[in-house]
Order: sequence, then structure tokens, then C-alpha cells
Amino acid sequence: MNFVGTTGSWENVVKKDLEQLIPTYKAGGAKKIGVFGFCWGGKISVNCSDELSNDIGAAVLIHPAFVTTDDADRVKVPLLAVPSKDDADFVI
Repeated sequence: MNFVGTTGSWENVVKKDLEQLIPTYKAGGAKKIGVFGFCWGGKISVNCSDELSNDIGAAVLIHPAFVTTDDADRVKVPLLAVPSKDDADFVI
């Protein structure tokens, strides 16, 4: 949980990584970019699909952690969820 609150926090991922990468890709001609996340990164991908939807064109969640059905209301781009056989079922 220390990683989630520090290195892997939304503030660190956006401020240190995505806000630098997105302009670089756009300068290279990209119109939109895709994101994917494993485990906790799945929750980060959900946040991207909402808060960065002007730049993010699609998101993939692989073996997602901490993702809830309420997150679905925030998703603004195509999203693929790939849970493992032991993950919670996303079917309501």
C-alpha cells in the first residue's frame, strides 16, 4: 500500500509521467494515445479515461485492483477490462 500512496499515486503518475509524455507523443504526430495498467495501474487507467480523455483514446485494465462498478460512470473512452480468473466479476 505504500507504493499506491507514494510512487504509484495519481499525482505522481500524472505529474511525473503522463504530463510529460503526452506532449512528446503529440509533437510526434499522435492524435490520441492509449494507456494500460496492471493491478493498481488499472485504477490509474480508469482515472486517465476520465480526467485525460481529451488525450487518451482507449484504456485497458489487466488484472485490475481497486476498480469498482462506480468507476464505470466516469469512463469516457473505450475501455477493455481483462480480469484474471480469480478477480472479482465485473458483471452486474
